[in-house]
Amino acid sequence: MKLVCALCVVVILMATVHAEGSERDALEKVQAGVEAGTAILEFLGDDSNSKNFKKVGAMAGKVAPFLGAMGPAIAIITMFLPEAPSPELQLMKKEFAKIDAKFDRVFDQFSEVKKLLKESTLKIQYSSYEHTILSLSNKLQLFLDQPYQNAETFKQQFITEYENSYGGATWKLMNGMMKTSTMSDNIPLAAMEYTSNHRRRTQAVMKGVMNLIMQGVKVVLGYHKLKGDDSGYNAQQKYWEGEIKKLVEHIKKMDTQVKNKWHTEMKSNVISKLATMHGRSNGDFATELYNDLTDKFDWRDWHVVAYNELHGGDKHWVKWCSGHKEFRKHGRNVVVASVDQTKSPINKSHALNKLKGVSYAYCYNKKVWWGRRRRVCSYEAKDVYNHNLPGEFKNGCTYASAGVIRKDAGITHKAPSNRLVTYDNRIFKLHVFG
Repeated sequence: MKLVCALCVVVILMATVHAEGSERDALEKVQAGVEAGTAILEFLGDDSNSKNFKKVGAMAGKVAPFLGAMGPAIAIITMFLPEAPSPELQLMKKEFAKIDAKFDRVFDQFSEVKKLLKESTLKIQYSSYEHTILSLSNKLQLFLDQPYQNAETFKQQFITEYENSYGGATWKLMNGMMKTSTMSDNIPLAAMEYTSNHRRRTQAVMKGVMNLIMQGVKVVLGYHKLKGDDSGYNAQQKYWEGEIKKLVEHIKKMDTQVKNKWHTEMKSNVISKLATMHGRSNGDFATELYNDLTDKFDWRDWHVVAYNELHGGDKHWVKWCSGHKEFRKHGRNVVVASVDQTKSPINKSHALNKLKGVSYAYCYNKKVWWGRRRRVCSYEAKDVYNHNLPGEFKNGCTYASAGVIRKDAGITHKAPSNRLVTYDNRIFKLHVFG
């Protein structure tokens, strides 16, 4: 696994060793190599939330120098055989050790890939490729890590295992990522199905497989370089630079595809949660549903309001945007709304002042006998919503959710505190979210 670290450090050494021959210049390039590797690491290792996946585009410009590291890495090792490395080269090893911990983070994500390969329809097709690439990568790492007097032995061990087991594993794995065919051999589609269209987990699978492919490419390049096949090395390097750039674009496309499933998937999650939590309190239900939605669709902010199984507009009247509602299902009502996290939060002070001015009764002059009028009042939620609630709350989706619900209905709200305002106006509990 640490092969990638070593390659990051020496990523820029080719031009220096062959053209300038200066270790001082090489050392000056080490930091640039570390930075190039770190840029890739920051993307592969960032699983904080799915919206950070947009960083994948920045990888395209890092592919060529990153993959170009294998040649100089092996050239430097073989150049000094059988002598010990210079203090400067030992310093280089210390430099790449600084980013070792970040690579550990990347490989921690591999559990999602391993589960996918073991438990999904991809087991037969791809699990052996993972084993082959990781085994060869380890053998190549042993060669790079050995004392100089032992390097030749480990070189031959790597070459022998490669020729006996490789079988085009990297190309086959790449083909599985790039396919547009059925799910049975399409890694991104299988990941979507396996994770129930969980965007961040699907991203983790694609990043993990991409990491594995990049290891496989370096195994291929290492083999050609150790065999002294410079023309093959150059051809493979050029080919894989182009393929990985295509992979980056394809991953972006597949991420958009899973992201666009969010509304359908959200609706399915609401219905499923209603069934599985039948009999639980509104508070428990709202909390669990809210936690699920904020985890699975983490680029949006969510509002969940759960309350008792009310019937009729006299007791409740609500609106929602970018969400879903289910009334009188499994013993409760639930309304879900959401906004993109890039949307500015509502002005809570303004909203609260407006809600405080909403009367719990809609009163008007009703025409009765012979043209006379009589003052009457409605205490129905529908009338309070339609006539008393300010239009800014009801019209459009600046406020993604608004409602008037009987306050004795066991109401529970879950939402980010900076986006939700509620107010008890004696008979009803009013709310706005946005």
